[in-house]
Amino acid sequence: MIINHDIHNHTYLSRCGKDDATIENYINNVKKHGIKLLGFTDHMWDDSYDGWQDIFEGENVSVPFYTGQNVEHVLQSRKALEGLDTKGIKVLIGAEVEYDPRRRDLAITAENAEKFDYIIFPNSHTHMVMPREYYSDKRKMCEFMVQVFMDIMDSPVRKRLVSMAHPFCAVLCPFGYEVLLGMITDEEYKKCFGACADNSIAVEINLSKFRGYSVDEIIHSNLIRPFRIAKDCGCKFTFGSDSHTMWHSDNFKDFYVVSQLLGLTQEDISPFVRQFSE
Repeated sequence: MIINHDIHNHTYLSRCGKDDATIENYINNVKKHGIKLLGFTDHMWDDSYDGWQDIFEGENVSVPFYTGQNVEHVLQSRKALEGLDTKGIKVLIGAEVEYDPRRRDLAITAENAEKFDYIIFPNSHTHMVMPREYYSDKRKMCEFMVQVFMDIMDSPVRKRLVSMAHPFCAVLCPFGYEVLLGMITDEEYKKCFGACADNSIAVEINLSKFRGYSVDEIIHSNLIRPFRIAKDCGCKFTFGSDSHTMWHSDNFKDFYVVSQLLGLTQEDISPFVRQFSE
């Protein structure tokens, strides 16, 4: 199969993005990989909903992560595109919208969601939105991510969602997200991915979560299992490097490794992506 899209990238507008993470630099760097569709998804919390000041990540930092990372901030990327030579690459401006644990929904209004070309969402930002006491109970962490996933499946904004970002890979997990991937049951995965398929939301194959693993390690780890179940549930897939610097996108070969292990074809790719990249 041909993989010619990458729709999960962060620019310097994300607090965790590097200075070199500009749209122009990304375009220049991914051209050699044959990319036809490039999407940007900076982290975002809609100011229409307060509360980002109180989410758990903010307890131990002087400036909470989502300070200033609102709709207007992320949409600055549209201005950066004006007059820019995209070298024949279709560029979309999306957002990676956070989960609000108090409302149990995405932190964006339906009206503001329409301002973006698409939205992706994480159920695995446990380092920011999960109660800290859950770290002492791995099973609670698993259940929390399942809860987040299913909450989003009921969200009024779900029609704007294209893909689920790095599914169940708990970010900055102190004992490694692979442990949790093995603890989530087949039934839990089937419930979540079945809902994903029913809502025509794709599952992201995230390059950053496979970076550094050999093919043998991927085959004999828990990394590939959720995606096999997602495929069996009828889910479609997107690919995202989750780059925070333009150089992260240089490991595209790992996309092909994972797609071959899953036996993916072009028909397994999200129709949203195919309309721009075929």
